[in-house]
Amino acid sequence: MPQKENSRCWMCGRTSIEVRESVGKPQLPESEVDRRFARVRDMRATFTRDSGEWWTRVPDQLKTMDFNFVMGNVSQFKGVGFVEEAARIKTSIADPMSEAARQARAGQVVALGDVKIPTNDAGKRASVVRAVDDFERKSGRTLSDGTAPNGSPHGFEGLDFGRGVIYLRDIGMLYYAVQEKLLESEREDEMSKRPTFGVGVAHLPTVAGELHICSICQNLITALPSA
Repeated sequence: MPQKENSRCWMCGRTSIEVRESVGKPQLPESEVDRRFARVRDMRATFTRDSGEWWTRVPDQLKTMDFNFVMGNVSQFKGVGFVEEAARIKTSIADPMSEAARQARAGQVVALGDVKIPTNDAGKRASVVRAVDDFERKSGRTLSDGTAPNGSPHGFEGLDFGRGVIYLRDIGMLYYAVQEKLLESEREDEMSKRPTFGVGVAHLPTVAGELHICSICQNLITALPSA
């Protein structure tokens, strides 16, 4: 039924806004998606702010050392600032992003932070693959294990710590951007399942001509037993 925001229902006299207000709060599944989306958005903002200062926190003596070597010997660098934090971020963000890329390409269940994509949701899985493909094309590096296009290096391979920190930040931005996009898609899916409440023009079998009627009253009339 086409919505008419300023029209009033012939039966109850309410406008579309008044009809929607009378229905009450959104369904719980949509509210949960909204909370997850807000949480990821806030985490992304915090990550963006904090990671912008990473470069200044890396000691000059460390910037030219091999990134993978440092990450493999974190306990030996306890006296060097930022190394333990970088290891934590790699484990909690970069590694899961790499695993999600592998899962998406393999057609498996994809788990990434606040998002889980079942195997039968090819559309969302393809969205992850496209985002990863674009990231890899721009960075010249592959995130997930497998055949590297054009012999591109995998992950942090060959990067010194200074450049590795920049790459780590880029992966983190991808990690949150992909989650936001997937959660936005979930929100749209939930909204599409909700009934549309408002006032529109309809033809009713028991009334002659067109009427402005709200969806609630229309459902009531439609439910009337036939004479």
